[in-house]
Amino acid sequence: MFQDLIDKQKGYINFFFDRLDFQTANILLTKLHYLKGNLIFTGVGKSGQIAKKLASTFISTGTKSLYLHPVEALHGDLGIISQDDIVVFLSKSGNSKELVDLAKILYARSIYQVLWVCKEDSILKKFMNLTCLLPLERELCPYNLSPTTSPLLQMCFGDTLAIALMNQKEFSLDQYADNHPSGFIGTRSRRVKDVMLKKESLPLVPLDMPLKDVLVEMSKKRLGCVLVLDQKGSCSGIFTTGDLNRCLVKNDPQILSTPVKNLMTKQFSFVNASERVDMALNLMQNPDKRIQMLPVLDDGVLVGLIHLHDVVEDAFQKSTCEEVFAHKEN
Repeated sequence: MFQDLIDKQKGYINFFFDRLDFQTANILLTKLHYLKGNLIFTGVGKSGQIAKKLASTFISTGTKSLYLHPVEALHGDLGIISQDDIVVFLSKSGNSKELVDLAKILYARSIYQVLWVCKEDSILKKFMNLTCLLPLERELCPYNLSPTTSPLLQMCFGDTLAIALMNQKEFSLDQYADNHPSGFIGTRSRRVKDVMLKKESLPLVPLDMPLKDVLVEMSKKRLGCVLVLDQKGSCSGIFTTGDLNRCLVKNDPQILSTPVKNLMTKQFSFVNASERVDMALNLMQNPDKRIQMLPVLDDGVLVGLIHLHDVVEDAFQKSTCEEVFAHKEN
């Protein structure tokens, strides 16, 4: 039965894609591109929840946006709407009384209004400057009552519009990172130099150091590796716990006296200090490599080390702090 419902939902979504009016969507996209004020979303019920989500998406992708509850607007919050704003109404039927009451007032004030609606005939349409029809064949609900398909269409249309606007504005990754300073997204968007372990805290050993002394340094710094430097201070290789395991398997009685230059990995992966953490993580999590740590270079000079556990822990700590502060505020 579940598979049948999935197939039905897929058909309803395809119905939407096949009949969507792209010309009207492009008119809205152009209007938003030159928007001077705020993009304000409103809606009630499930449409209101999608409106809140979309406002958040537009904010994070470079468009000033907010959600305004229609009832709260009619009880004092109308003052937040200016002549430079665009108000988007989300409604399946386009006949919700709360939305109609708000639309009438904004119409009288000459505020630019846009309606996203699933039915062609609606009361709200009379007060709109632009109407985007979101073609809905029916809800997945067996009684065609519970909004189980229409919210997907609203969110799909809104999210796609947000990314199209993001592309038009050439919203950069640096700007995106500035809007996401915390959590795992924030950590991935930061520069490697901002999260790496600095050179002074790294286990550094010379090429000729015997393995027994290398192990002492490795144990002191507890990073699971040592970085091997030549006489000029350049990183010639890396020796990890994986390399140690391969050495011990050989069962060589002289292994502890062997210089690390004969045991280290010479062709090692590294990352530049100016790269983003996201790139480093992609390299570390490559299925063919599975690297736990990466030397960090700046113009070829060793400046630090990025460790997978440190990156994950940094993101986790930020998320935990946010939850603690949010709990205290509540």
